Amino acid sequence: MPHQSVSQIEMLLAAYAAFNARNIDAALALMTPDVSWPRAF
Repeated sequence: MPHQSVSQIEMLLAAYAAFNARNIDAALALMTPDVSWPRAF
């Protein structure tokens, strides 16, 4: 991630933290409406 700004990295870390905490509303709030979310399981 050398070309990403600090705010982008912080946003990604916040999204992963929210997802891992099972706080889907907070995770989705950080994503665009057209996010592609394939089933990972």
